[in-house]
Amino acid sequence: MGDVRTPATSAEAVAYVESLLTRARAPAPGDERAKLRRTEELLRRLGSPHRAFPSVLIAGTKGKGSTAAMMASVLQAAGFRVGLYTKPHLVDYRERVRVNGVLIAPDELVAAVGALVPHVEAMAETPDGPPSYFDASVAVAFGPSRGTRWIWRSWRWGWAGASTPRTSPSRSSR
Repeated sequence: MGDVRTPATSAEAVAYVESLLTRARAPAPGDERAKLRRTEELLRRLGSPHRAFPSVLIAGTKGKGSTAAMMASVLQAAGFRVGLYTKPHLVDYRERVRVNGVLIAPDELVAAVGALVPHVEAMAETPDGPPSYFDASVAVAFGPSRGTRWIWRSWRWGWAGASTPRTSPSRSSR
């Protein structure tokens, strides 16, 4: 998509991720797996950060956010360093990613989105197209894990529709 500047501020980082709302292509009819392929490919290009630590996946139709928050609180109270990814955010995009209950810092958001930009732009040229807002948001959640040893991360995850695939970051084999 030409020369795309890496975000320098958290507002620019959020604007970049939001631009994916209109850029991502719908998969071909009958190819629901394309949604998952984009997420998997983006994470692969980022070095598969989702395989670096154990994760808890919460999926279902009701109560995912509160269950994920409760699980994160239990693990944190047990002395673990815990990341929590939830959606949607209410006011600030950074509400989606918390570390031990604290929002990621604006500079962490800028770094996480900045790491995505070259991969998103390269993927725009592939048959599946660029990652979606959802794909990028999932990848952003892994940004703060760089350089730290995560013990647990709780995920509130799910795609709408009973027949739509659901997945989670894999639990590490440590």
